[in-house]
Amino acid sequence: MTPPPPSARPRRSRLSQGLFALLALTLLVAGNAVLAPGAQAMPADPQPTYQLRVTAAYATSTATTTGTTVKSSVTVKNVSGVRQPTRSVRLYLTDGTTTYGLATTSVGSLAPSKSATVRDTTTAPLRVPAGRYALRACLGPIGSQSCRDSSPSITIGAARLAASPSTLAFGQVPVGETSTKEVTITNRGHATSGTVTVSFNGDPAFTAQSSTCGSSLDPGDSCRVKVTYAPTTPGEAASNLIASSPRGGIASIGLTGTGLGAATLSISPDSALYDDTLLDATSEPVTFTVTNTGNLPSGVPVVSLGGSTEFNVTTTTCTAALAPGATCTVTATFTPTTRGAATTDLTVSATPGGTTTAELAGTGLAPAELSLDPATAALPATVIGQQSEARTFTLTNDGDVTTGTPTIALTGDDAAQFTIDDNACTAALPAGASCSIDVLFAPTAAGEATASLTASATPGATTTSDLTGLGQTEPALSIDDTAYDYGYTGAASQHTFTITNDGDTPTGVPTVDLTGDTAFTITTNTCTTALAGDATCTVEVTYTGTGTDQQTAQLSVTATPGGTVTADLTGSPLALTIAPTTYNFGGIPVGDTSDPQSFTLTNHRLTAVQVDGEGTTGPFTIDDSCFTVTIPAGDTCTFTARFAPSSSGPATGSIDYFAQGAQAQVELTGTGLTPATFSLSTSTVDFGAYTPGDTGTQQVTVTNTGTQDSSTVGLAITGPDAAVFAVDSTDCPTTLAGGASCTVTLEFAPVALGDRSATLTVNGAPGATASLVGLGAPAGVTLYPATYDYGAVPVGGAAYFTFRVVNTTDNGEDMNSASSGPPFPLELNQDFTCVLIISTIQPHRWCTMTLSFKPQSVGSFNTTLTAGGTNFNTSSLLLGTGVPARGTAPSVSSPSSMPTSVALRGGKVVVRRE
Repeated sequence: MTPPPPSARPRRSRLSQGLFALLALTLLVAGNAVLAPGAQAMPADPQPTYQLRVTAAYATSTATTTGTTVKSSVTVKNVSGVRQPTRSVRLYLTDGTTTYGLATTSVGSLAPSKSATVRDTTTAPLRVPAGRYALRACLGPIGSQSCRDSSPSITIGAARLAASPSTLAFGQVPVGETSTKEVTITNRGHATSGTVTVSFNGDPAFTAQSSTCGSSLDPGDSCRVKVTYAPTTPGEAASNLIASSPRGGIASIGLTGTGLGAATLSISPDSALYDDTLLDATSEPVTFTVTNTGNLPSGVPVVSLGGSTEFNVTTTTCTAALAPGATCTVTATFTPTTRGAATTDLTVSATPGGTTTAELAGTGLAPAELSLDPATAALPATVIGQQSEARTFTLTNDGDVTTGTPTIALTGDDAAQFTIDDNACTAALPAGASCSIDVLFAPTAAGEATASLTASATPGATTTSDLTGLGQTEPALSIDDTAYDYGYTGAASQHTFTITNDGDTPTGVPTVDLTGDTAFTITTNTCTTALAGDATCTVEVTYTGTGTDQQTAQLSVTATPGGTVTADLTGSPLALTIAPTTYNFGGIPVGDTSDPQSFTLTNHRLTAVQVDGEGTTGPFTIDDSCFTVTIPAGDTCTFTARFAPSSSGPATGSIDYFAQGAQAQVELTGTGLTPATFSLSTSTVDFGAYTPGDTGTQQVTVTNTGTQDSSTVGLAITGPDAAVFAVDSTDCPTTLAGGASCTVTLEFAPVALGDRSATLTVNGAPGATASLVGLGAPAGVTLYPATYDYGAVPVGGAAYFTFRVVNTTDNGEDMNSASSGPPFPLELNQDFTCVLIISTIQPHRWCTMTLSFKPQSVGSFNTTLTAGGTNFNTSSLLLGTGVPARGTAPSVSSPSSMPTSVALRGGKVVVRRE
């Protein structure tokens, strides 16, 4: 029946609509349309489906190796009066209790009252259990009036496990060995199997080595089990491998196998210790018996020895297979080639039969063999005619058997210089035993001597030790100068003597002695330890001549052993001297000459001598009192010298006299002095600006630029304003030394406004004055003066005045603007530092502004000059009178083109003109 049009349908209230929805939900639950655990619900179609009806549903199923194929046919009819758009059709499998999602298809647009059939082919989900199912087709939620079920026409097949192969025959496997084969378990059914379990029933020799079975198998899927047969006893064995699953039934595989007995070889004895055997000799043979203790015949035995080549198989009967209980023999010997213990393994193996081993051991003995220690020896160096301490040599039997009685001898070209002092090697030496031999060296000539110490025995062979010795001469001292003459000397004169040990052996510690005149003294001495052969030491002797006679002494050096060496020493006093040898004239003013200073020239010779030369260096002069004078032996001559400096500062020089090759000198010093002169560190002391009642200070330095001391240092302040300046303090002494300085602290204390000045004079030496200046100004930052009258200025003329912006505070103050008005323009090209050059006025300082008065007409004029900064504003009153010009007026710039203000804007100077 065609439903009524929308306008004819009864209207439901919101309450009735809610009750309808609750009723639909109740019917859905009552219709058992709830999904089972694991079942999948198709998503709801977001579009309403009640205008369409499923009028028919039909399905068939076909089992395949991979599952169940479901073919469906669903007919849908448009029961509304309007065309319906394409709709989704959801397909399910249901057994009346549980519903499983199958597929989703769609039906195209339908005209009113028209029907359409849609068909679909799909594979049922593998999770669907085996059984009979109906096809449910829905255009809306499950259980709604838009669903229709087919008859139960779909069969979902069960899982079915199958094994391949169906039986496993392992055949014969020796006891103790294993055999492994693989079984494949496949789900041949049409549903998942559930968890696959593998078990065995039967002989425990059959086990699963590994398995990929354990989880559920989908249709067509497989898993594998590796089965191991490991017999522990001989005989036949059987078992079954059982694979089972909850939904797949059971697959069983029959397992069979036979355990075989084994052939087993053994050897007797299982070890052999051979008698100790000399190297390269062969021991007595040892025979070993090999037996098959198994229950099967062995293979052909293979006989072998381990890595040692000192054991050898001499005979063997193990050349054929051994029946159970049968035996064969192997004979082996020991032929050592190296000393000490040797081992190896005798191995017999067969397949079947296994391996059996005997341990062989023996000891190789080394023959008797003599050795001397040390193999070379240097005996102590020895003086000819004496003998050295004994050197002990050890003779050892390095073999493993006893030697014969040793024979000991000395051989070689110099054997006569060596002596066997003691010989304890008079009997055969057992293995490892030792004895000793003492040898002396008694040289008969200087130089190296060689020989050999020989020891021989039978058995034991011959061994030698090479001997060396050094024959030495006795120590003997020598001196390089056996006599030395120091000649004439006026100063200390040194000479070094070298003492040498000409022997090969060390001397005793030398003793150094000096006898004779005390004018000779030992100043250095390195001869304080024994001298080795060819070693040297030195003695320095200094001669300081005095008097008039020749002087002598003797140097001696003695060592035991080593002997005594001497050197005869002679020296003569100075030939010519001047006294004093140095003189300092002190300070003498430049241009003056010092008083004369007397010097004495002495002839120390034993004969008269004529003075044949004289000379001076530096600003010094001498008279000719001694020049060309003959001075008798031991007599003197007197002369004088003066100091005449031509420049300031220290001066040095000397006076030299010469007489028949002898020279005498006196060294002179003095200082040229300049007059004391004062200087001040500055010519003007500027105190800056202070408020009356405040005080400012400044320091000046007074320096004596001369080299002479000044007279009393005096300080004086003079001038019209001397009363406001004063000396606060000073460290200047009463007199100021040449080149020295001192400090004076001055103060400025204004009592009224205005510029103040005075003069500072330093008395006690010429040349020290300084001007003192300061400004008395109002407190704070102000324009000074506060009023200024330019007076009468002819029209067209100009008058100029410089104002100061004065800071009497203790802090810097920033200034950023200044302005005036016509006819008083700013003269920026004259003395004008405010803003243009100085933007921060330092404490007690000022900046300057020059302004002019340029009247352009007759009359009285006035304006205000202002200056401003971050923390201040100040002004001055400007006055002036324009009077008629007389004659030709001077040419001046028009005030209208002159600057009337200057300011800082963003760090830049901005000038305004009117």
